[in-house]
Amino acid sequence: MPSRWFYSHSGQKVLGPCTSRQLKALAATGELLPFDRVRKHGMIRGTVAASMVKGLFAPPDGRVGVAKP
Repeated sequence: MPSRWFYSHSGQKVLGPCTSRQLKALAATGELLPFDRVRKHGMIRGTVAASMVKGLFAPPDGRVGVAKP
């Protein structure tokens, strides 16, 4: 079963469930912002900032997994 996520954009009502793929698409289109709140189905303790979800947002420079010199 795919992960189920719930999110709140700009402090509005909680939306979802959606899959990880759908959540990433929301982030890519700007419908989900790094400071919006998300929670994965089954999380015991509240929500986290969307920026805390690994791989949800690309780094500001657009590079992924590039080692620093």
